[in-house]
Amino acid sequence: AFIKINTMLIICCIFFYNIFKYIAHIRIIQKKIMEIATESYSDTSLFNIDVNENLGTDDENDYIVLAYPKWNVKNSASTTQEMLSMYSSDLAAKVGSGLTNVSEITIFWTVPYYSETETVLKYTYTRDGSKMYLTDTMVSNLLQ
Repeated sequence: AFIKINTMLIICCIFFYNIFKYIAHIRIIQKKIMEIATESYSDTSLFNIDVNENLGTDDENDYIVLAYPKWNVKNSASTTQEMLSMYSSDLAAKVGSGLTNVSEITIFWTVPYYSETETVLKYTYTRDGSKMYLTDTMVSNLLQ
Protein backbone atom coordinates (compact mmCIF):
# COMPACT_ATOMS: atom_id res chain seq x y z
CA ALA A 1 0.00 0.00 0.00
CA PHE A 2 2.89 2.36 0.81
CA ILE A 3 4.41 1.86 -2.66
CA LYS A 4 1.05 2.51 -4.33
CA ILE A 5 0.62 5.77 -2.38
CA ASN A 6 4.15 6.91 -3.26
CA THR A 7 3.61 6.04 -6.92
CA MET A 8 0.33 7.93 -6.97
CA LEU A 9 1.99 10.89 -5.26
CA ILE A 10 4.78 10.94 -7.86
CA ILE A 11 2.26 10.75 -10.73
CA CYS A 12 0.25 13.64 -9.22
CA CYS A 13 3.41 15.74 -8.80
CA ILE A 14 4.41 15.15 -12.45
CA PHE A 15 0.88 15.97 -13.58
CA PHE A 16 0.76 19.27 -11.66
CA TYR A 17 4.30 20.18 -12.72
CA ASN A 18 3.29 19.80 -16.40
CA ILE A 19 0.16 21.91 -15.86
CA PHE A 20 2.14 24.69 -14.17
CA LYS A 21 4.77 24.56 -16.94
CA TYR A 22 2.03 24.83 -19.59
CA ILE A 23 0.41 27.80 -17.80
CA ALA A 24 3.81 29.49 -17.46
CA HIS A 25 4.41 29.16 -21.22
CA ILE A 26 1.00 30.66 -21.97
CA ARG A 27 1.51 33.60 -19.60
CA ILE A 28 4.95 34.37 -21.08
CA ILE A 29 3.52 34.40 -24.61
CA GLN A 30 0.55 36.57 -23.60
CA LYS A 31 2.78 39.03 -21.73
CA LYS A 32 5.24 39.37 -24.63
CA ILE A 33 2.46 40.00 -27.16
CA MET A 34 0.85 42.60 -24.89
CA GLU A 35 4.23 44.34 -24.53
CA ILE A 36 4.74 44.40 -28.30
CA ALA A 37 1.25 45.77 -28.92
CA THR A 38 1.39 48.46 -26.23
CA GLU A 39 4.82 49.70 -27.27
CA SER A 40 4.36 49.52 -31.05
CA TYR A 41 0.79 50.24 -32.17
CA SER A 42 -0.89 53.56 -31.44
CA ASP A 43 -4.64 53.72 -30.90
CA THR A 44 -4.77 49.96 -30.46
CA SER A 45 -5.86 47.89 -27.51
CA LEU A 46 -5.50 44.13 -27.19
CA PHE A 47 -8.48 42.92 -25.27
CA ASN A 48 -7.88 39.20 -25.51
CA ILE A 49 -5.06 36.81 -26.34
CA ASP A 50 -5.77 33.09 -26.43
CA VAL A 51 -2.85 30.67 -26.52
CA ASN A 52 -3.49 27.05 -27.43
CA GLU A 53 -1.28 24.03 -27.89
CA ASN A 54 -0.71 23.25 -31.56
CA LEU A 55 -2.11 19.74 -31.68
CA GLY A 56 -1.09 19.45 -35.34
CA THR A 57 2.56 18.90 -34.40
CA ASP A 58 4.46 16.43 -32.22
CA ASP A 59 6.27 19.19 -30.31
CA GLU A 60 4.72 19.63 -26.87
CA ASN A 61 5.94 23.25 -26.63
CA ASP A 62 4.33 24.42 -29.86
CA TYR A 63 1.59 27.04 -29.58
CA ILE A 64 -1.03 28.85 -31.66
CA VAL A 65 -1.95 32.42 -30.74
CA LEU A 66 -5.34 34.00 -31.34
CA ALA A 67 -5.11 37.77 -30.79
CA TYR A 68 -8.17 40.03 -30.68
CA PRO A 69 -7.05 43.67 -30.94
CA LYS A 70 -9.28 46.69 -31.35
CA TRP A 71 -8.23 49.67 -33.47
CA ASN A 72 -9.77 52.89 -32.22
CA VAL A 73 -9.29 55.13 -35.27
CA LYS A 74 -11.83 56.56 -37.70
CA ASN A 75 -10.28 56.10 -41.15
CA SER A 76 -11.35 55.17 -44.63
CA ALA A 77 -11.73 51.49 -45.42
CA SER A 78 -8.57 51.44 -47.54
CA THR A 79 -6.45 53.24 -44.91
CA THR A 80 -7.80 50.92 -42.22
CA GLN A 81 -6.82 47.87 -44.28
CA GLU A 82 -3.35 49.28 -45.01
CA MET A 83 -2.63 50.18 -41.39
CA LEU A 84 -3.92 46.95 -39.92
CA SER A 85 -2.10 44.88 -42.52
CA MET A 86 1.11 46.71 -41.57
CA TYR A 87 0.46 46.27 -37.82
CA SER A 88 -0.36 42.57 -38.31
CA SER A 89 2.77 41.89 -40.38
CA ASP A 90 4.91 43.67 -37.82
CA LEU A 91 3.35 41.77 -34.91
CA ALA A 92 3.82 38.45 -36.72
CA ALA A 93 7.46 39.30 -37.49
CA LYS A 94 8.14 40.18 -33.84
CA VAL A 95 6.39 37.03 -32.63
CA GLY A 96 8.36 35.04 -35.21
CA SER A 97 11.69 36.29 -33.96
CA GLY A 98 10.91 36.63 -30.25
CA LEU A 99 8.63 33.69 -29.49
CA THR A 100 10.08 30.65 -31.24
CA ASN A 101 7.54 28.30 -29.62
CA VAL A 102 4.65 30.03 -31.47
CA SER A 103 4.04 28.30 -34.80
CA GLU A 104 0.96 30.27 -35.84
CA ILE A 105 -0.74 33.55 -35.01
CA THR A 106 -4.17 34.69 -36.13
CA ILE A 107 -5.14 38.31 -35.57
CA PHE A 108 -8.85 39.22 -35.48
CA TRP A 109 -9.25 43.01 -35.77
CA THR A 110 -12.29 44.86 -34.47
CA VAL A 111 -12.71 48.48 -35.56
CA PRO A 112 -15.55 50.19 -33.66
CA TYR A 113 -15.87 52.85 -36.39
CA TYR A 114 -17.20 50.06 -38.63
CA SER A 115 -18.58 47.60 -36.10
CA GLU A 116 -18.36 47.22 -32.32
CA THR A 117 -18.55 43.44 -32.49
CA GLU A 118 -17.71 42.12 -35.96
CA THR A 119 -14.20 41.12 -36.98
CA VAL A 120 -13.43 43.41 -39.92
CA LEU A 121 -10.01 41.95 -40.78
CA LYS A 122 -8.36 38.64 -40.01
CA TYR A 123 -4.76 37.73 -40.77
CA THR A 124 -3.14 34.33 -40.18
CA TYR A 125 0.62 33.87 -40.17
CA THR A 126 2.38 30.51 -40.02
CA ARG A 127 5.97 29.83 -39.03
CA ASP A 128 8.47 28.55 -41.57
CA GLY A 129 11.89 28.41 -39.96
CA SER A 130 12.60 31.63 -38.09
CA LYS A 131 9.96 33.71 -39.89
CA MET A 132 6.18 34.00 -40.00
CA TYR A 133 4.45 34.08 -43.38
CA LEU A 134 0.95 35.30 -44.23
CA THR A 135 -1.17 32.24 -45.03
CA ASP A 136 -4.74 33.54 -44.82
CA THR A 137 -6.64 36.83 -44.96
CA MET A 138 -10.29 37.72 -44.46
CA VAL A 139 -11.76 41.15 -45.17
CA SER A 140 -15.28 41.91 -43.95
CA ASN A 141 -17.87 43.35 -46.33
CA LEU A 142 -17.86 46.40 -44.07
CA LEU A 143 -14.48 47.38 -45.55
CA GLN A 144 -15.30 46.69 -49.19
